Amino acid sequence: MKEKILIVYSTRTGSTENIALKIKKIFERKNFECDLGLADEIKSLDGYSAAVIGSPIRAGRLSRDIMRFSSKFRNALTRIPTAAFAVCITLREDTEENRRQVGSCLNPLRLYINTLDDECFAGKMDYSKLGMFARFIVKKLVKVPEGDYINYSQVEKWASELSERIVSENRR
Repeated sequence: MKEKILIVYSTRTGSTENIALKIKKIFERKNFECDLGLADEIKSLDGYSAAVIGSPIRAGRLSRDIMRFSSKFRNALTRIPTAAFAVCITLREDTEENRRQVGSCLNPLRLYINTLDDECFAGKMDYSKLGMFARFIVKKLVKVPEGDYINYSQVEKWASELSERIVSENRR
């Protein structure tokens, strides 16, 4: 019987969704059955043998939808292997300090669940997907240039290793 995995995410400009879709493809190649859903649309975790939670980081915080999801399904998430990933443009410069900073943004989620594993990825910067105020902040103050900073080989490596850990955890 195939393992059934829920990949749940929240997204503001599409980067987290792109990474969630990549993770889903990798899991399906490894013979998992996967459902992909937005955090505010998930009604139940019944039937899932594991979950992967993805959130963008904006202003140093996980999305409200992910925090509500994690709180609502806290008990169910403690019974199945659960991993998390965060997406933050800060990691366009992948330094140890930036990884530490972005990784600490997952701490509020860790209050609800004990993650099997977690990872942080850079995202895309597409000014057209930002509101006028956010675009001004990003362009003029933070000075983040447009571009796709997602390291898809890093996503693939993490998802492949995670799939093996999920199988191992569920065999215990």
